[in-house]
Amino acid sequence: MTNVQSAEREFAAVLAKDFTDEGYQQLDPAQANLPAGYVPDLMFKRGDEVVVVELKSREEHRDLENLRQLKAAVEQKPNWHFRLYVVPPSSGQEDLDDITDADKLIETADRLNQEGQFEAASVVLWIALETSLRVLLTHRQSRPSPGVSGVSMARRLYADGDLDDADLDLLTIASEARNRSAHGYRLKPRQPVQSELLDLAKTLARKAKNAAAS
Repeated sequence: MTNVQSAEREFAAVLAKDFTDEGYQQLDPAQANLPAGYVPDLMFKRGDEVVVVELKSREEHRDLENLRQLKAAVEQKPNWHFRLYVVPPSSGQEDLDDITDADKLIETADRLNQEGQFEAASVVLWIALETSLRVLLTHRQSRPSPGVSGVSMARRLYADGDLDDADLDLLTIASEARNRSAHGYRLKPRQPVQSELLDLAKTLARKAKNAAAS
């Protein structure tokens, strides 16, 4: 099995878990009555809604017009949706590079915090936290799919015992602060990022760096 095939299988398994966790039932794509004998990579159903999933590696060239035609044909059916996902690369050097960026982001967030730019600090720090959470999950054999929220990743790590109640509470508060700040609102109450949260960010980045290097 090639590295690309391995990454695709890993990503498909994680994506399937994300959908089933959201209440979808996984269907057999081979049984789908789709145009021109097209068989998708994955299919899910929840109530009247059906989601048809096509996976594509970064290296794979796909004709855009063909994809548009597939999407149009699938979505002719009421409540059917076509989704294309690009398979992320397997973990490795990219994760190490991301963690280096996370360390720099934490330093930037700390500086912004000291300067009184609390909203900017909240946004930058959240980027660092999500980076660490993603790398940790990846090395727990549970690579999160694109679009999965940081809070969802934190809950998975909490369920696995990597985070405790206090950690999860801090991350939930950080997510709320990031959401408010990113949409142009001032924090209420307007106060510095908690030192405990900065410490947690540094701890998660260190754990993620160790996981990526192992």
